[in-house]
Amino acid sequence: MVFEVLGPVQLIVEDRPVRIAGRLQRTLLCLLLARANRPVPVDVSVDALWDRTPDRAEQRLQVLVRRLRRVLPQPERLSFGVGGYRLEVLPGEFDATRFEELLDEAAAASNTDPNRSSELIREALALWRGTPYEGLDVAELDIESQRLEDRRVMALEDLYQAELDAGNHAAIVSDLRELVTRHPLRERSRHPAHIECGRSSPTDSSTLTFWVTGESRRWTRLRCWGASYASSAWMRLRFPPVRRSDRPA
Repeated sequence: MVFEVLGPVQLIVEDRPVRIAGRLQRTLLCLLLARANRPVPVDVSVDALWDRTPDRAEQRLQVLVRRLRRVLPQPERLSFGVGGYRLEVLPGEFDATRFEELLDEAAAASNTDPNRSSELIREALALWRGTPYEGLDVAELDIESQRLEDRRVMALEDLYQAELDAGNHAAIVSDLRELVTRHPLRERSRHPAHIECGRSSPTDSSTLTFWVTGESRRWTRLRCWGASYASSAWMRLRFPPVRRSDRPA
């Protein structure tokens, strides 16, 4: 059994998707997954499921829980106890948890084996199929979705840093350009990675254009705040420091 929320919500049983009927049932499953192995209070579930609390809300919630149990191959894993309803999720069954576990493994390997770190991050990013909890407009899930999206952007930054540490500068210039275009205000996406890319290919005009475009977008949005940093970075890229071995005798 596999639960997938990094895109449209899916329950996979024996390599086949299982239909989860109706928005309320999908929302309930996602609330339980967002707090996997922890209880979800009844009032939190009711508030998320209905814009206005209906009559006999707890009884309606119980009906939804019974229906969801029928879908699960092991219905006893959805239980009620102190604190509310709880869904037991085993290791490897939940794509969002697996995503973060792979990133933690990559972080542990980053200082000693950047190539391994890069492989793990790519494996984590491959789990994504779209927007987390796609199609469900629920405040609590929106918060979790945004947290996962932020972690994904950080993972991309970690990936490019790992590739740089491994010496794979030229292979990631186009990917870095796309990341800066999507997130122009994220400092880490552009420094030091873009400077290192520029040094790896100092005559590559596309690399310089990427840097200038990124900085111009920054200047436009922040009205020249931090222009001294941008200018010094540009000079470092355009005129890299002379190495001792390159100096005339």
